[in-house]
Amino acid sequence: YYWLARIAEKEADLGRAEVAIQKATVLDPREGEYHLMFSHILSRQGKLDRAEKEAGLAIQLADKPSPGMFQHRAQLRWRQQDYLGAARDWEQAISLAPKNPAYYASAAEAYVHAKKWSLALSLYQQAMDLDPQHKGYQEKHTLLKKRLVPDGN
Repeated sequence: YYWLARIAEKEADLGRAEVAIQKATVLDPREGEYHLMFSHILSRQGKLDRAEKEAGLAIQLADKPSPGMFQHRAQLRWRQQDYLGAARDWEQAISLAPKNPAYYASAAEAYVHAKKWSLALSLYQQAMDLDPQHKGYQEKHTLLKKRLVPDGN
């Protein structure tokens, strides 16, 4: 069923892909790769709540979860406006890939939406430390710093 799902996905038949990969997860529920694929297919269909649950299962079942798995679930949570959940997932990605400034910036932006300004400022600083030439990180950091310390006070 996994391969049938892959074929259906290549043919852009997400409905058929969803049914096939769901059958694969039922027949082999301990295979995290199936749950991750199921999550991606559900996400593409806008079925975000179920996609998040499948992403969580994929993470639980993985011998060694990848930063990309946490990135995927963080994006699902972001799309559902669960900014604190998204930030936690990006922080997990950071713990696995500490030299990726995009994870720091993504977590920071999630904290901005959650109105956790100090956490956001700290994470943007870390993103800037890793990628000092990135203008976007610099601008966000400056804006947050002004919010926390307006007019230098």
